[in-house]
Amino acid sequence: MKCNPIRWLWGVVPIAALAFLASHWERAGVEADLGTRATERLTASGMPWAKVDFSGRDGVLTGRAFDEDDQRRARDLTASVWGVRELDNRTELIERADSYAWWVTRAQRRAVLRGLVPNEETRGTINRLAKTHLPDVEIVDEMRAARGVPPRETWLGGVTFALKQAAGLKAGEARLDGLSLAVNGEASSAATFRAIRSALQSDIPRGISLRDERVTPPAISPFVWTARVNSADVIVAGHVPDERTRATITGQVRSTMPRARLVDRTEIGGGAPASFGVAVQAIVKELARLEDGAATLRDTALSIEGLAADESTAQTIRRDLRNALPNGYRLADQIRFREPQPPQVTTISPYTGGVEVADGRVVLTGYVPTTAAQAALLQAARTRFPGRQIDDRLTIGAGAPDAWQKCFDGAFFGIARLGSGRATLVDRRLDIVARTDDEDLAAAVPNDVRSAVQGACDTNVRVDVTPAGEPDTLWRARYDGNAVVLSGDVINEQVRQSLLTQAKRQFPSSTRVVDEMRVVQHRSRAWPRAAETGLEALADLSRGEAVLERQRLLVSGEIRNDQGLLDRVRDLVGRGVPSGYQGREQISMQRSPTPPPQQPSQPPTRPLTAEADQCQSRLRDALRGGIINFERAKANLTSDSTQTLDRIAQIMRQCPRVRIEIEGHTDAEGTPERNQRLSDRRAASVQQYLTRAGVETGMLSSNGYGETRPIAPNDTSENRARNRRIEFTVSE
Repeated sequence: MKCNPIRWLWGVVPIAALAFLASHWERAGVEADLGTRATERLTASGMPWAKVDFSGRDGVLTGRAFDEDDQRRARDLTASVWGVRELDNRTELIERADSYAWWVTRAQRRAVLRGLVPNEETRGTINRLAKTHLPDVEIVDEMRAARGVPPRETWLGGVTFALKQAAGLKAGEARLDGLSLAVNGEASSAATFRAIRSALQSDIPRGISLRDERVTPPAISPFVWTARVNSADVIVAGHVPDERTRATITGQVRSTMPRARLVDRTEIGGGAPASFGVAVQAIVKELARLEDGAATLRDTALSIEGLAADESTAQTIRRDLRNALPNGYRLADQIRFREPQPPQVTTISPYTGGVEVADGRVVLTGYVPTTAAQAALLQAARTRFPGRQIDDRLTIGAGAPDAWQKCFDGAFFGIARLGSGRATLVDRRLDIVARTDDEDLAAAVPNDVRSAVQGACDTNVRVDVTPAGEPDTLWRARYDGNAVVLSGDVINEQVRQSLLTQAKRQFPSSTRVVDEMRVVQHRSRAWPRAAETGLEALADLSRGEAVLERQRLLVSGEIRNDQGLLDRVRDLVGRGVPSGYQGREQISMQRSPTPPPQQPSQPPTRPLTAEADQCQSRLRDALRGGIINFERAKANLTSDSTQTLDRIAQIMRQCPRVRIEIEGHTDAEGTPERNQRLSDRRAASVQQYLTRAGVETGMLSSNGYGETRPIAPNDTSENRARNRRIEFTVSE
């Protein structure tokens, strides 16, 4: 039989095609089977990150492993799957972090997890811990994986501890940098605030360090503090802003009422008004003077009630409390007192009284209705005539007309304004006789007295005017850019000191003030204003001279190239001198800037005594740990400064035998003149606060140094903030 090759070929082709299709279908099945079994094994072993693709029985392993062990395990597990012939391991490691940070941010009912985790298993653990400690809070996972975790068990313990603290926050953050913990924010309640503070002090896991803690108590509104006192107990309740304030209040209660049992039911809370500690200390001091009493401070509104031993004590408590309360606080009192048995007194008619002020003495004569009224009258006299001897010749007598005390106060007021004189009070008629050389004052006092008594009595004020001529003197002030020299005649020592103070305040702190003046004793209200006008104008010049000869003021010199400044000086000299004086100027414009004067070297200082040195050290520590801030470009203290200033006032009150200079410093932004004036005002503002806080006025002085004494270069905002500061210098 003859073979036909073409027919044979038509039989072979279908067989080959069927063989090829069978081989292809079998290969796809093998690849799918290997891929499924390898993926299941990797997932079951906690490595879902690993991906494997097969070509036949040869596989390629890819993905980002959490560490080298994971990388090796993924390779070994995949290679051990039955049927795998060759495996190409192309896996990589996740990034390594040099700084391993993790944190949780809490805001109301939402918590966000951020930062780094070592692997997916740990991510899941942290998410479960977050849901356990924050069960009713939305958990948002924004964590990412990275290598470099510290010892895992210690680190995870720190994460767990941080989540527990975040559960007690209303808003805030708990953060781990490596094994260093920081927690800040507002606690959700007073109880959680105490729990967080306690945990951070004693329960931090081993191996975790506390880097920063700024957890604040919840804001309380209204902020209420109460106290009730009797002979046996002192019970305080409500809220205090911090433990330091609580300790201060507790210490004062025990020192002022040592025999009473103290029951402290206060809690820590935020939202205390400014100067809260100062106000509460004033309240405790006055409560101690009551036989029994109660006080409630609601924000800045104080109500106090109780029983005083007598009327004088009740009045003194009211007065002292009003004087001691910080600005902005309001007082409502219901202080009662024990009524004394009325003495048998004679009824006087007409009811007379009198006061005479001369030669440093105040003589009180006539009648007063009660001993309490007598004490109040003596206190009013001491207040109106400080430093003068009070001669009390008053007698108790009944029959005083209504508003008798107001008429006597009107007599004190009128004579105090005039400096000396005599007043007679007969029933409802007040006569005042005095003498002055000030015509304006003589014209104003009768109306002022009439307004002061408010119709309580009829007034007749006679003020004789003895005019005094203006002084025939020659006074001058010279400024050469380095020093200002004051010479010539001044009319009294007070004016001399005032001019020296003005020169130190208005000229740059580097300027030396030289006093060559002599006192010639003369009375004039206008002469000091004329001299002060000349000195103020001279301070705006680059160099020059102000000469006050008789009643003529001449200001001459050079001023920098500033037309606005020149116009201001001309206006000051032309219209700023008092009536009866003439002002002229001969000022030329300076076309090139004058080089700044060199600051003189500081004179050597004597070493401080041990007491003064300790006071200086305590003040520096208080400054380092506190805050003294002002409103931008102003001398107004901000509310966050009061705690530091109250602490400084307390230290100063414990250093009675030293003098303390309050130094104001600024950065170099703005003009030197503006910075000088701003530093002066800020130092004076601090002095005023400390004086109101009970520091003796005579031990304080204030000076501004402007931008002349920086402690850092004025090249960054941080360095400029360091240069804007208040310092305290103690001297003997």
